[in-house]
Amino acid sequence: MGIAPRVAEAPSTKVSALDLIDGGVRRLDFANQADILPTAQHVFAVMETVGELLAEADPGSAALARAARRVHKTIVRRLGRAEAVTGEITMLAPEAFRFDGRHHRDDDSSRTTPDLTTAGAVRRRLLALAIELESALSLAAENSRYPAYADAVREAASLAHELALCWDGSHLA
Repeated sequence: MGIAPRVAEAPSTKVSALDLIDGGVRRLDFANQADILPTAQHVFAVMETVGELLAEADPGSAALARAARRVHKTIVRRLGRAEAVTGEITMLAPEAFRFDGRHHRDDDSSRTTPDLTTAGAVRRRLLALAIELESALSLAAENSRYPAYADAVREAASLAHELALCWDGSHLA
């Protein structure tokens, strides 16, 4: 009687919207001055993909996603399109995701009830990613020794700011 060999399971190719956002954050965290624009293009592509999925999964997010879609068209026109986001993106959050409030930050005092849904968590993460991207790009522009590069990075920062306004609902007001 022998011991059966252990067979490694193939890694899952299913990716959630929150997984994609986390990957964008990690890529942004490790970006340096020289690769900030390609990194920004990738993060913009992640945000576009997640926004489309969110609009399909949550009708309440459709208007925000439409506003973001207009900004994404400008991004592609001005910065070009990044590589496609790969993986089977089938859900907003990993199956084990449980909302515990850690990702919740509701600074809008006019709302009486915070959105504690998975879609709400994804919207907040998109907003946070847009703000983080804007900050990283602004810092890179300030530190650039090359005026033309600094201008391109500033324009990307401005587009990230526009996306943040979309995901916090400011473009709808």
